[in-house]
Parts: sequence; C-alpha cells; structure tokens
Amino acid sequence: MNTIDLIARQQQIAMEKAREASKLGKREYFGYLADECRLFLEAKAPEKKLLLVPGLRGIGKTTLLLQLYHYLQNDMKMGSRQLFFFTLDEMSGFEIDMKELIATMERELTNKPIAMVKEKLVFILDEIHYADDWDLGLKLLYDQGHDILIIASGSSSLKIKESADLARRRTMKPMYPFQFREYLELHKVPSGAHFDLRGTLEGRKTAAQLKKVWDDNREHVSFIRAHGILEEYLIYGGFPFRKQDSISSMQDLISKIIHKDIEEVMEDVDSFMVEKLVNYLAVSRAGETSIDNLSRKLGTSKPSVLKYLDLLEKAELVFSVKPFSRSSVSVRAPTKYYLASSSLKAAILDRLVPDIHRSETIGELLETAVFSSIRNNLGTAGVGHRVYYDPEGCDFIVSLESGVSVPIEVKKGEEDSSQLSASIKKAGAGMGIMISSSREARSEGKILYLPKELFLLM
Repeated sequence: MNTIDLIARQQQIAMEKAREASKLGKREYFGYLADECRLFLEAKAPEKKLLLVPGLRGIGKTTLLLQLYHYLQNDMKMGSRQLFFFTLDEMSGFEIDMKELIATMERELTNKPIAMVKEKLVFILDEIHYADDWDLGLKLLYDQGHDILIIASGSSSLKIKESADLARRRTMKPMYPFQFREYLELHKVPSGAHFDLRGTLEGRKTAAQLKKVWDDNREHVSFIRAHGILEEYLIYGGFPFRKQDSISSMQDLISKIIHKDIEEVMEDVDSFMVEKLVNYLAVSRAGETSIDNLSRKLGTSKPSVLKYLDLLEKAELVFSVKPFSRSSVSVRAPTKYYLASSSLKAAILDRLVPDIHRSETIGELLETAVFSSIRNNLGTAGVGHRVYYDPEGCDFIVSLESGVSVPIEVKKGEEDSSQLSASIKKAGAGMGIMISSSREARSEGKILYLPKELFLLM
C-alpha cells in the first residue's frame, strides 16, 4: 500500500471509529485536551503547540483521541484538509516514517509545503512509540508547521523519553488509570460533590466547607457502601475492561509491559526477573522492602534490582515513596513501592494469593488507591510536591511547594490515631488526615477524619 492510500484509509477508519467512540463516556482528560484545542483554534495569531500524552497500555488513550477527533470534526467544524489522524503502529508496519508522511501530504493534499499552509492544522498521532526516531519525526513536523497543533500519545512512557529539542516545545501531561470518581461516572453511579484535595491540604477549606462537602455526599457514600462499589473499583476499576474480563486483561497487560515495552528499551534485561520483582512487590505489604532483601529474595545483584526498579518507574508501572526526614540526614529505612493502580495489584494477587476479597487485602488495595489519588490529583511528584512515608508513623506525608506538610493515615480497622499524631508532631504539621470506614467526616483537634469513599471522590 502506498503512502497516500494509507493516509486516506486511516482517515476513513478514524471517522468510523470516532463515531462509535463518541457514544462512550468521556474521561476528565478529554476536557483538558478539548480546552487546549479550542484555545488553539480560537487564537488570532499563528502558534505552535505540541501535547504529549504518555501513559500505561490499556487505559483508553486511543478511545480518547478518537473522541477528540470526533469533537474537532463535528463541534469545531474542522475540515479534512486541516485535521489528520494517524496510527503510527500501522505506518511503521508499512515502513513509512514521518519524513515520507509529510512529503506525501505536501505533494498530494496541501499542494504546497506545510510551512506555507496558512490555515490551522491539527495532527493527532496515536501510538507514536512504534515509530523509529519518533522525537525527531515530531520535531520535523513541528518545525515545518506555520500554525500547528500536534497531539501525540504513546503507550510506553519508556519510549516517550525526554528530548532536548522537544523539551522547549512540548507540554507533557501523563494519563493515569481511572480514578474512583471517573469509575462512578462511567458506570452512571451518582458521585456527588467533588472533594478538593489540594485546597484541603493547603488549609484553604474551612470546617463549614468540608461539612457541606460531606453533607452533599452523604447519600452517595451510603449508596456506594450498600452496593460494595468501592471494593469493586479497588479490584476491577482502574482500566476500561469489562468486569468479567478485567483480571485476565490486566494480567496480560502487565506481561506486555514487562516482556515487550521494557525489552524494547534494554537489550540485556532479564524480563523474567523483572516479572518476579513486580510479583514480589505486589505481594509485599505496600511493596515495603529493602534493596538487600529484594536482592536475596530474587537471587540477583543489588545493581540489577536498582536497574529494574528504575525501569519499572520509568514505565509508570511502579512508583516509589521514600522515608520522611526533616533534616538533611537520610533515614535508614527502605523505600516503599506502589503499583500504578490497585486493580493491577489485585490482578497479580489473584494469580499468586488466594481470596483477594479478604479484608486485609482490601485494606492494602485501598492504600494503593489512596496513593494513586494523591499522585493523580497533585500531579507529577517533584513538580510542586513530594510524597513520603513515616517509617514509625503514618502511611504518607505530603509535602507541598508552600512548605506545608500533611501526614495521611489509611486505616483498615479501628481509628487509632496514635501513629498519625506522632507523624503530625514529627513533620511539624498543622493537621493530619485519617482515611477510614468512618460513618461521617469530622474534625477532632489536629486530625480530620474522612470516610474513604469521600477522600477518593477527588
């Protein structure tokens, strides 16, 4: 198939798939991309934008881009010579690179160099990690454009690597697994009022405001509890798979990340050792263990363990949380590791450990979900905030850019506040948050008690 035929074929397929995708529920990320597109199209002066959308396999990036394509065609009335959708895995299969793609478009579609096209152009590029030298291809298209918006997604964050040339041009906002609120909305379950995590952590929410949020959510929380919806989300809800297929689909997804994505970026990687490492982190309590212990358990060297942990973090399958210290002296405590979603942890446990529905396991899944919610709502760690844990106290200490630190404890059983109180004192914090099965939201002294369902409604 020649290049122009493939271009035409991809546009036709995109139109057909976009119609079907538009009937599905939209994630909150869609609003972010739609706003960026609208601002670009409404701008009077020519401009260039490059938006990178990295994220794990299977979280719905292709569906999202097809919904955006449908929105631009139908709501923003973009024509076929201004809006283009390309799937780079198919392009790569026909050995068509970005340079040839641009040359064919200039010859067959625009009838002039893209640099001379005065109309606004939008390129939606899916699965860019399949293309060789993808970053150079994006740079070429970006530099050629006069008034151009490029939106590019990649299923492997390992491949969406930093580029000195692209860094000055692009905005990169990772797409994460479903949050609890999105899961409720996609399943048409009432989710109530939004819980503002940042405002609460920064102390901008008064007791009266928080009481109103609880009052607005009281009936919704009761409904969620009565139907076991939170437990269902913790086990099955991080990805857009059907419940009956969710566990096996996530197990397959983890295998592809390890045996395909990671193998593609490192030739000498022992992918079976990486899989063994992921399994061990999943069955360990919140992944808390030392490098020495991991090395002994896995039967491999400490440098190899560190290398594989770094790969898993770059792939965004695993995230690390370091111990908290108010001084510059490092704390001699192990790093904790969390999987990107509680449902990924549940999928591994389902294969390795019987009865993932038992209360102890649900408690560990809840802790993972709380960490994921903190990360998703506050953004990339190190850019405005950091998340630690207290080896002798609470599960998390969120340190904001303002210098404010807020300890957070996730309780599976009784609301014993002794550890949280100790962490509040250690961090010099003005408040702490207890997340539990509390019947209502309340404030006592320096501790804000929040029902787990309310906290996850962020």
